[in-house]
Amino acid sequence: MSAKIKDENYNDLKTKEIVLDKEYPVVTNSAFIPYLNSKNKDIFNENNYDKIQARTIKPIIFLNVFPQDGKTYILISYFKSYEALFSVFLEDFSENVETSISMMIIRNCENVGFNPDYIENNFTEKEIKNILENTSFKRIL
Repeated sequence: MSAKIKDENYNDLKTKEIVLDKEYPVVTNSAFIPYLNSKNKDIFNENNYDKIQARTIKPIIFLNVFPQDGKTYILISYFKSYEALFSVFLEDFSENVETSISMMIIRNCENVGFNPDYIENNFTEKEIKNILENTSFKRIL
């Protein structure tokens, strides 16, 4: 993977673009290996899981989410060579996109930003503490 990036061989990347007609108060730019889909279904079989643990394959998702001009843009990128491995993962986005993206961010993304007004107006201190204890988020506000 790093050789492809180092050599600027971005033709090997495939990007799924999703545009939501609502501006959600969240932004993220993350890279991760997704082990479960939004329905808690394993994405990889045991053989592929073993290869991931042995670092012989690196099926990484690159996720970018950002609001702009009343819409929310979602870019999900991955290397084409891993497309077959992500079939279960990508199925999520044909049904409930908002739920699938939310679950992906909660489970996998540490680099997440929220509009401060959204946090202050919608969550108590106890809820924020609970979010921090039960997600990959490191801090809120």
